[in-house]
Amino acid sequence: MTGLLVAGIGSRDAQGTNYLIADKDTQQSEIEATFERWTSKNSTVKIILLSQSVAKLIRSSIDELKEIIPVVLEIPCDKRYDVEEDPMMQRVMAILGQND
Repeated sequence: MTGLLVAGIGSRDAQGTNYLIADKDTQQSEIEATFERWTSKNSTVKIILLSQSVAKLIRSSIDELKEIIPVVLEIPCDKRYDVEEDPMMQRVMAILGQND
């Protein structure tokens, strides 16, 4: 995330920011509230990038999202990536007929 901010992707204005840097001290409720704000009908956010570990914390909210925008992309984090917990890979495997 820091690299995206350095590149000028992040925004901060009177309404707040369009990013959240979550670490081990970030409360799940804060992540959930931010996700709900970004996926509300009034939001201008079109792409949400989440590490797989953060996505696991709010999996039910992600799974309930039926809209195609914003696009939610889960990014593998370090060596803990688990293809079984990646909904996008599960969809690709299903389309290719490779799910068991």
